[in-house]
Amino acid sequence: AVTFGPTGALVSGGDDFTVRLWGEVPRVLGWHLGKVATVAISPDGRVAASGSWDGTIHLWPLDGSDGQALPVPGSGVNSVAFDPIGRFLFAGTSKGALLRYDLWDPGATPYPMIQHGFGVNQLIAGDGWVAYGAVDGGTRVIDANTGAPIADFTLDRRPILAMDYHPDTAQIAVGD
Repeated sequence: AVTFGPTGALVSGGDDFTVRLWGEVPRVLGWHLGKVATVAISPDGRVAASGSWDGTIHLWPLDGSDGQALPVPGSGVNSVAFDPIGRFLFAGTSKGALLRYDLWDPGATPYPMIQHGFGVNQLIAGDGWVAYGAVDGGTRVIDANTGAPIADFTLDRRPILAMDYHPDTAQIAVGD
């Protein structure tokens, strides 16, 4: 897994269980106990989030200070995404849960947005919405606060393996 942050930081996660910050002096931000399947960088560029098939989610300050584990989501984590202001972190799990973590209230229990029934592979968070793609091909957009459906553009029953959003055209691209 690899992502660029808004200030150009590059973070990766991999099969070696590490989360790495790349640059002039690359360094390991931290470790999971299983494959790191997803990484995201907060909108302010100060924190990376990682999700692992070991069933954990961590926040890693890019300044090198100690990371923080979030409450365990209950299964392997396939995707994480920050909302545009960095208050919420959304997580999609191998058991089909889409959870919302309130980062302004770190002790809070994650809010269950939906239970899809098949693993949630991909997430994109926008202004008031979250799009997700699942193992069964389910591709939907839901309200980021309530989980209420906004759109369903499921086409075939093939796993969704990639998603991205183009803000200038308000289009979502999906790869299966």
